[in-house]
Amino acid sequence: MGLNQAANDFVTWSNDIFSYNVEQSRGDSYNMIDILMKYHGYDLQGAVDKIGMLCQETIDNFVEYNKQLPPWGKEVDDMVQIYVRGLQDWIVGSLHWSYQTTRYFGTKGQEVKKNRHVKLLPVAEEQKW
Repeated sequence: MGLNQAANDFVTWSNDIFSYNVEQSRGDSYNMIDILMKYHGYDLQGAVDKIGMLCQETIDNFVEYNKQLPPWGKEVDDMVQIYVRGLQDWIVGSLHWSYQTTRYFGTKGQEVKKNRHVKLLPVAEEQKW
């Protein structure tokens, strides 16, 4: 259960970082970054850093949970490792996809991946209060 939860948390939280710019430009506010800023007093960079820290802790936990898996016998152990590999592939695949798709960074995904800088999009006129 811990492996699955850690993988899910990482993919979800990292997606909130990737998707924030597009979402804030539409006036959407159901992102963990928004929640940290609105309810916990973080500024934008602080919220991103906090989520980054949570992602790192989650990956560390994932690695530790994998090390702590008990033996069940070769047949079951092999199946469990296939499942764990699937979770690892999901984590890594979500990261690669987030930079390769134009959904979050337009055509600048590789540039963002390299320098970690994102220029905020303006909030759409119909979304401004």
